[in-house]
Amino acid sequence: MTAILLFFCVLTVYVFTGPPGIITGDSGEFITSAVTLGISHPSGYPLHCLLGKIFSLINLSNFAWRVVFLSMVFSSLASVFVYLLLKEITGKNMLPLAGAVIYAFSPLVWSQSIICKIYSLNAFFTVLILYLLVKWDKTSENRFLYLSALVFGLALANHYPLTLLALPGFLALILLNYERLNIRDAGCVLFFLLAALLAYAYLMIRASKKPPIDWGDPAGIRSFLDHVLRRQYRLLEMGKHITITEKSRFMLEYFKTLCGDFKFLLGFTLIGAALNFTQNKKYFLSFLVVFLFNTLVLMLTLQFSFNPERLSIISVYYVPSYIVIALWTVFGIDFVFSMLNRRFVREGFALTVVLLMSVNFSFALSANFRRYDFMEYNYCRNILKSVSPGSTLFILEAGDESLFGLLYENVVEGVRRDLRIYDCWGNVFENIYGKGFSVITDKGKWLSVRKDAEEKIVKECAGDVYYLMFSDNNYVLDRKLEPAGLLEKIAGSAGNKVYDMREFYDLSDICNSGRMEYQEKEIAGVYLLFLGKRDFNTNKNADMYFKKAASLAGDVPWVLNDIGLEYYNSKDYQNAENYFKQELPAYPDYYSAWYNLGFVYRDTGKEDEALRCFRNAAKYNPSDISALKESADLFWKKGFRENAALIYGKALAGNAAFADEYLFRGGEYYKSGQYLKAVDEWQKAALIKPDYALVYYDIGVACLDLNDRAAAKKYLEKYLALDPKSSLSASVRAKLKEIGEK
Repeated sequence: MTAILLFFCVLTVYVFTGPPGIITGDSGEFITSAVTLGISHPSGYPLHCLLGKIFSLINLSNFAWRVVFLSMVFSSLASVFVYLLLKEITGKNMLPLAGAVIYAFSPLVWSQSIICKIYSLNAFFTVLILYLLVKWDKTSENRFLYLSALVFGLALANHYPLTLLALPGFLALILLNYERLNIRDAGCVLFFLLAALLAYAYLMIRASKKPPIDWGDPAGIRSFLDHVLRRQYRLLEMGKHITITEKSRFMLEYFKTLCGDFKFLLGFTLIGAALNFTQNKKYFLSFLVVFLFNTLVLMLTLQFSFNPERLSIISVYYVPSYIVIALWTVFGIDFVFSMLNRRFVREGFALTVVLLMSVNFSFALSANFRRYDFMEYNYCRNILKSVSPGSTLFILEAGDESLFGLLYENVVEGVRRDLRIYDCWGNVFENIYGKGFSVITDKGKWLSVRKDAEEKIVKECAGDVYYLMFSDNNYVLDRKLEPAGLLEKIAGSAGNKVYDMREFYDLSDICNSGRMEYQEKEIAGVYLLFLGKRDFNTNKNADMYFKKAASLAGDVPWVLNDIGLEYYNSKDYQNAENYFKQELPAYPDYYSAWYNLGFVYRDTGKEDEALRCFRNAAKYNPSDISALKESADLFWKKGFRENAALIYGKALAGNAAFADEYLFRGGEYYKSGQYLKAVDEWQKAALIKPDYALVYYDIGVACLDLNDRAAAKKYLEKYLALDPKSSLSASVRAKLKEIGEK
């Protein structure tokens, strides 16, 4: 009866504090996959999708809330099994209840319990397996072991990477009872485990039916394995070589969060861990391994740079460790309580614990009260009403809050079905780029495939064509864009609507946002950035909007970077420098900040500082050679020709675009009579592309104008050697003859 009351009390709080619908992050994707029986991002999460479909059939509220209700239910069940596990170990009733409450209403657990993600379900499976293994340890009844194997298989079908992290903790408890095991037991465990893993067959079966969201199209064996094994993510550059020092910052941040979430109760946690070690080493070892693998080992394994964005991604992985914290905390409270002899002292201690729990609850409530959170809903509706009827919308570099939110609104809620919507990564909506596009590793090929596909769509489109993007770094079309509210529209398509964003959009979320997660800060930053850009030319309120954007979205580097670019383009170098530099403390490896800061210093004559910035940019993004080009230009200008020639001739070797740029710039100098500057530019082109015949002709002609006949002869002869049959060859021979005669 106590367990049932606990379940409904926790569930009631979750329902009361949960958001009314869709929120930022993966929420829109998971909800859409559940409602339409689609395929989510790798590894597919088939169990969550199937359970989500069942919950989506509940005739309550909107589809988003129904699937979020799944998280609420299973997180409430997890708190129940924390209670049952503690009751099994301690033999008591009230203290285990306190442990369940401590776990359920810790800020991190609460935050995941009221959104549509897989972490609440994962935590439920983790504590259920621990409970079953403890029951098996106490009763020696193998049915609990077999059932734990079945649950473990189901957990693998939900989120196998996190489940595997907890496996050593489960194995510790099993292997410490190895004398009970035999071949038959091992066979039964394997049977139940494999039976549960059949849930993964859903991916192939459903992908063959081409659902509305079909991430990776895992209908075939190869694509199925690619998807389940998360090959797409292994190929993405999620982080470079991360030092142990940087990894330790994640651990430090974890303990900082832990102290904020549990506050003074952590003292009992330490006591409880020590007591657990002395009283039951088997359970202590199992709990300790679960804790360490979901914290320390996880941090050592992930190759993530330490920054606010990565912290927002990784923090949710720690939920299973909070189960162990709750267990140890109760052990500690129980020990202290047992040491008190007098009744009034015990009652005073119990009241103190309740007060401490109440304080924690109040802080967690303020952080997780999302009953009126319409930020994602309004943001997606604002985007969709920016698009004219019958148009095409490409989503590029615009964050999960844009892609998944629009997916849900369009596919599930049926908003703006008149539009053709594509994402430029080919993962959700219709994939126009072909099978295998998501695992292309060559960026040049990736861009080329995109350009061909998107150009074809644009040519066929009768209406407007829009792009939603926070950055135009990977915009591939040779078509000019013009602003259209939150979007960019291809110029020349039918009509253009001028938006007064403050009147056209619902911007209430900027003022009433309260405590925001990373992606919510990004949305607030988007609004304020666009408002500032609109007013920038008139210089009305731009500074005010930009300052507020930096205040609300200071954790989002591209927002600060875009503000800096606005000031740089208007030659306000001081403000540009300030905003670019604001990004670097939290994102020291942020390429764009270093690159753009380099231009600020270059244009203000601080060449040594500019060179340092460009070299850092090249260091943090070696695949983009533009920073190397700028470094080489500075070396050349400062007289370090050998350093420059090394970069031109090796790092930039064969780059036709750069060679053409220098050829053109040299031509402009030549036309204005600046022959030496022209020769400088053409020499750079020759270093990059040594077989570029026209460059040598131009240098030779310029040398004649400078009356340097020896150099002219050398370069004109080089031209003839490379292109002896050109239309200019006769003229070149005549010039060489003239040089020889003189």
